Amino acid sequence: MVKSQTSQHGSGTVTIESFDEGVRVLALEDPARRNALSWALQADLTSAVGTLAGDPAARVLVITGRGPAFCTGADLPEVFGNAGRHVADVRDTLRKVYASFLKIRELQMPTIAAVNGAATGAGVNLVSRGVDAWTLGGAGA
Repeated sequence: MVKSQTSQHGSGTVTIESFDEGVRVLALEDPARRNALSWALQADLTSAVGTLAGDPAARVLVITGRGPAFCTGADLPEVFGNAGRHVADVRDTLRKVYASFLKIRELQMPTIAAVNGAATGAGVNLVSRGVDAWTLGGAGA
C-alpha cells in the first residue's frame, strides 16, 4: 500500500491516513493517556468520521490506537467529573460519549479495528459497536 496523505483532526488526537485503493486508517493519537476518550478526542473522532463519510474514494476503514493501548475507555475524571451529579446529567454525558463512536457504524464501508493493546470500558464498545471485524496487533502487525 502506498500512503498518499495524513490529515489531523481538531486538537490532533485523531488522524486519518489515506492509502491507495481507498484504504483509510483512523488512528487515536493520544498514547500518553492510553487514548482515553477525553472530550477533545471524542470531538476529533466525530470530526474524522464526518470527513470519512464525505470521502467518496474511501472503501475500507481501519481503526487503531497509537502507543501501548488501543483505547482505555472514557477519561473518567474529565468526562464524568463530580460523582454527585444528577442521573439525568450522567445519562446525557453517556449519550455524548457513545455518539462519538457509534457514527462509525453508519459509515458505508467495512470497518476493521486493529487492536494494538488494551481496549477497556468504552474502548471495548468502540471495537464491538463501531466495527465489522477486529484483529489483534495493530495496523502495522
